[in-house]
Parts: sequence; C-alpha cells; structure tokens
Amino acid sequence: MCIDDQSVWFAASCISVAEWRMQLALDRVSCWTGSHGFRFSLAKTVAMHFCCIRGVHPDPDLFMSKLEYGCEVYSSATYARLRILDPVHQAGVYLATGAFSSSPIPSLLVDANEPPLDLHRQSFMVRCWH
Repeated sequence: MCIDDQSVWFAASCISVAEWRMQLALDRVSCWTGSHGFRFSLAKTVAMHFCCIRGVHPDPDLFMSKLEYGCEVYSSATYARLRILDPVHQAGVYLATGAFSSSPIPSLLVDANEPPLDLHRQSFMVRCWH
C-alpha cells in the first residue's frame, strides 16, 4: 500500500540545517511506514526547496567561467569592444537571481554579490599574473 499526499517541511536560516533535519524526519517516516506495511512511491515522490530569494540561487560560476575563458587574450581589446560582453554578463546575473529585466543592473550586482564585469576582469587578470 502506498501513502499519498503527505508533506514534510522545515524552515531554517541555513540550508545545511534544513537538509539535516529533513533527512532525520525522512528516515523516521521511512522506518514508520516500513513497520506498518506502507511504502513510498518513488515515481510520485518529489522534493522542493522554497526560499525567500526569488528564482534560482545566484551561482555566478555558471556563466563567469565562460566569460573568463580567454580573458588574457581579449583583455587588450578596446573598452568599446569589451563592453559588448556586458549584456551577456547582465543576462547571466538576471538568470541566476531570477530578477525582472527592469531591475537596475548596479543594484542587482550588489544583491548578487557580483562585481561589474570590467572590475571582475581586472581582478581576474591580477590573480592570473601574480
């Protein structure tokens, strides 16, 4: 017999604490269901993570690695040519944070803890050569 329409949830300020508490609860529920003749349907079991941060959590590594590739070579390009990459960087930040496209870029970069692309490029070059 399968169990239908059950939910387990936790609220925590740290995701690792929530994961730990959730795993303990799932272990207990799994033990209880096994001892009472029930089982979980793996095809119907779903885990969801809800957060106050809108959209996907910021992970600039997903798009910054692409922008950093070859940075040593194209960093000598003119400022106008380098600015062509700014919309790509901005689109990545929009996607990572789930922000609306009408959100101002400077405040969005602050929220994402991400420097502007030209400053990021300069710091990458300093780290690369020193």
